Amino acid sequence: LNIEAYDLEANDKYIAVTKVFETLNEEEDEITKFGYVDYQGNQVIPCIYDRAYISDKNDFFVLEKDGKCGIMNDNGLTIVPFKWDNIADFSQGLAAVRTGSKCGYININGDIIIPLEYEETRNFIGAGFASVKKDGKWGIIDIHNNVIVPFEYDVALMSSNEDECDNTPSQQLFLVSKDSSWSVIDVNGNTMCSIQGEYKSAYLYCNTIIQLFDDDDMCRFYRIDTEDFIEGYYKAYSRLGKYNETFFIRACIEQYDEYEEDFIPYDYLIDIDENIIIESDEYNVTETPGLNSGLIRVSQGDLFGVIDINGNLILPCEYTRIDMDYYGKSIIAYREGVLPVI
Repeated sequence: LNIEAYDLEANDKYIAVTKVFETLNEEEDEITKFGYVDYQGNQVIPCIYDRAYISDKNDFFVLEKDGKCGIMNDNGLTIVPFKWDNIADFSQGLAAVRTGSKCGYININGDIIIPLEYEETRNFIGAGFASVKKDGKWGIIDIHNNVIVPFEYDVALMSSNEDECDNTPSQQLFLVSKDSSWSVIDVNGNTMCSIQGEYKSAYLYCNTIIQLFDDDDMCRFYRIDTEDFIEGYYKAYSRLGKYNETFFIRACIEQYDEYEEDFIPYDYLIDIDENIIIESDEYNVTETPGLNSGLIRVSQGDLFGVIDINGNLILPCEYTRIDMDYYGKSIIAYREGVLPVI
């Protein structure tokens, strides 16, 4: 088993592992198969699958074998037959599925709840809405397949951070775009704000902040409540986060280093009022705080460590890699040639 394949983004009970097999295929010397173990190392799903991931909030696994996807529970029982070209994660009790060029939604029993009539689909999130594409345009539907936002946009999306948002249907906002112009509308189709400028893509965070990306690998942050931009341009890999009802930005810039005679990355943490929360000459901030823990991954050169929201050191920067789950409940710390610390 390859411990480098551990994946804490799955959940805090099971760990993804891989196994490499030699083949007689002249074009491919070896193949990798996927499975899962628990934290005691017991096999839960054998390493025989071409693709595998675990549902974020349920103890069942979406697996692919021989080009078809199905679902098994943690007792190894098949609960959705292996007949789909793709199955997304379950949310709001439904999972997007695809067969051929058509997409729809099934429940955990494998029953088709929303017909396969869409070209592309996204997960149901927040108050029970999903972005779907039909006839080349995007719109929004609810879990009963009612159209909430008509199919007339190049992009129609909502916040994907449902654990951090107000999930009241009447409070749900949608970020839509036509011809590179972006605006925010409510569930009744009323325009809440329009954003000046052209951006190639955007991301709505928690119905509160929009991250907008330009063609120069830079981004800006726009506050819906004030209808104004947060000061500054940042590298596109800057990120938003939330902890204890406070919104944070991992602000990524480049600074000129006279010794290196080159621009080097410099990452720090600010809140949306532009107050500096974490800034250090010793390390770079590489993540926003964990949702429940306030723990933050940092780097020092090529090594990684962990601090808390107050800047206190939790793990020193002496690990070659650190994986933290979304909630910050679990950490896997790696040293080269040594078994990981969990």
